[in-house]
Amino acid sequence: MIKLNKIFILLILISGILPISIVTAQQPEKIIIWEKLWEHKDRFEIILDRTVKKYGPYELVKSVPMEQGRAIEELKNDRINLLYLPVNIEREELLQPIYVFMGGEALGYRVLLIKKGTQNKFNGIRNLSDWKKTGYSMGTGSFWADTEILEFNGLKVSKNVEDAALYKQLDAERFECFPRGVGQVEDNMKKYGPEGEGLDLEIEKNLLFVYPFLEIIFLSRQNDKLKE
Repeated sequence: MIKLNKIFILLILISGILPISIVTAQQPEKIIIWEKLWEHKDRFEIILDRTVKKYGPYELVKSVPMEQGRAIEELKNDRINLLYLPVNIEREELLQPIYVFMGGEALGYRVLLIKKGTQNKFNGIRNLSDWKKTGYSMGTGSFWADTEILEFNGLKVSKNVEDAALYKQLDAERFECFPRGVGQVEDNMKKYGPEGEGLDLEIEKNLLFVYPFLEIIFLSRQNDKLKE
């Protein structure tokens, strides 16, 4: 009897006695984010999930691997759609800033990676004036926002466009230290230090560099839809 009822209902539907409608499912909007932020994509999801009812579903897509300078250029041309970075004037002018705070305070607290066995070089330093007298140079990224901060404060820097190259240059003593955020430095040591890639590095024991460092969202200036 159950089988017959199913057949009867099917015949009614086919005969047009009951109305039938076809609904096309809305395809999710693909939003490409910088691959280096992929492990933090939940920060974007917290925001974007609240827009689904009004603007429809979305799908986050990871970009191909690239360094920060390339990511900014790709964002400018809307080939990457979304990222967050430390704020500075140049980025606010070049890109479309969205003033949603995404973290970053800990990045403004920097300890130093140094060549193993060179701790004695740093033991007598007590303030910024002492540091400048040494003439020491810091490794830093060519496109990093804090590079501008270091240079503005009269600190000598040695730049490289590739993050990973800076660890090797420090190991080769091209500069005296590589400042890293307090939340980054242990992972950096595990990846690049003696137990990782085998570079002869250690964490300096006494000094902490502190400066304001906040991250916000950036889009291309053409992407008004995502801005909304």
